Amino acid sequence: MELTIIRRLGGWLSIAVVMFAVAIILYSSAAAQTKRNIYLYGKASVVYVDWAEIGEKDTYFIKVKKGQRYRVEVDWKGEDIDDNGQGLSGLTIVYPSGKTLVDAQDGYLQADTAGHFKIIVSPKTRKTSYRYRIRIEKL
Repeated sequence: MELTIIRRLGGWLSIAVVMFAVAIILYSSAAAQTKRNIYLYGKASVVYVDWAEIGEKDTYFIKVKKGQRYRVEVDWKGEDIDDNGQGLSGLTIVYPSGKTLVDAQDGYLQADTAGHFKIIVSPKTRKTSYRYRIRIEKL
């Protein structure tokens, strides 16, 4: 009788451990992607330091009015390991109108219509460190 109870408890315990492990894996993969809404009311700029590995995307949204101007710059802390001279920045900018700039270089943006800029940071090459600094400045 006692052996049967121990076997049943062992079976339930192994199921609980597996479910806990799956929950941790799902949580860590969801936490790897950052999404931030940025409001620059009265502020000149905002700076974030974060981390994104290959395959991960950190997304920033900026609510804008038509004609507003911004400057965006991303500075990767690590050196490219397998850079083949393509100059991939890992920065994608989607304008409020839907126009998309893939591997955009740091620069000035002007809102063509009211809405949201969507700024996606995702490395395209292997690096010694995937830490980056993004600075968004309202002009």
